[in-house]
Amino acid sequence: MTDSLYQHSSLPLAITPIVARQVVDVLTRERNPNQSTEFSFTRFLVPYLMGYQG
Repeated sequence: MTDSLYQHSSLPLAITPIVARQVVDVLTRERNPNQSTEFSFTRFLVPYLMGYQG
């Protein structure tokens, strides 16, 4: 997927993966064995980490 982003972007990109174990100070929700993937929760961190207001 990242190859496509680089190929089609008109601006330089910097892509940094979010790994739940590395953001434990921000992601404080307890893991449940029945929950979905880490991505389903970490994707909601992007606006917060980017300082989105609105």
